[in-house]
Amino acid sequence: MTIATLEGTAIVQALGISRIVQPGAQVRLRLGLEDGLTVIEPPSEPEAFDINAIRQLPFSLLERQITLPQPIDVQPAATSTNIPQNIAPPTARASGCILRDDWTGRYVIQSGDTLFNIANRFGLTVNELQLGNCIENANIISVGQELRVPSITTQIPNASPTPTNANFRADRTSIAPRECTTIRWDVDNVDSVFFQDQRTTEHNAQSVCPSQTTTYTLLIIHPNGQQIRETLTIEVVLPQPTDTPIPLQQLTPTPIPKPTSEPTRDIIIQ
Repeated sequence: MTIATLEGTAIVQALGISRIVQPGAQVRLRLGLEDGLTVIEPPSEPEAFDINAIRQLPFSLLERQITLPQPIDVQPAATSTNIPQNIAPPTARASGCILRDDWTGRYVIQSGDTLFNIANRFGLTVNELQLGNCIENANIISVGQELRVPSITTQIPNASPTPTNANFRADRTSIAPRECTTIRWDVDNVDSVFFQDQRTTEHNAQSVCPSQTTTYTLLIIHPNGQQIRETLTIEVVLPQPTDTPIPLQQLTPTPIPKPTSEPTRDIIIQ
């Protein structure tokens, strides 16, 4: 398996060895064992990535355009190093930026954190938190990295409101064909909510008119990245056939007329 970096700085760790991979570089991981997906060797030394192979990637699927870096020069390029697990890797800082000295609080980034979630905890926007800590790229933060935040005397950086239960329900869970029902949900303190794989709000309702028994799904993503999937089945009850016997028609016998006798006549031929 090959891991290449196009933007920012990547840190690839395996079997106790870490490699810093700069833009334009790549490292290789050897996979094996029975499943063929288990890393069996430490990452290789960083090397220049294959620019022709990189250009074949589906960049049209990205949300924004990126500029491809040039392959690194192997001699002065990214070097490998062993990084202690309890020390945060370096984070690029915006040039000419001044840290917010009036933010006396400190927050240490935990696994699963995003700059968006941390900003919400302190009543900040992502841009404010990014500028206050001179972070060049809001998508690149590291576990163990310390951020400056507003005073912790009024904020609790390591605590966040507990997400509530979704209360996923329907006005009626059993309907007849061509009938409709309304599915409702109410949840608080979560990162995002999806109904039938479509992003929605924390408090909402959706009218549904299934033609057959259908199970609907509500996906809830907590601020720590945990995903909770709620399901609700709407049963469509088909009409039952009737067993009422059909009365037999009474027949009245028709009388058969009796034949009438006529007198016989003798015909004389002369």
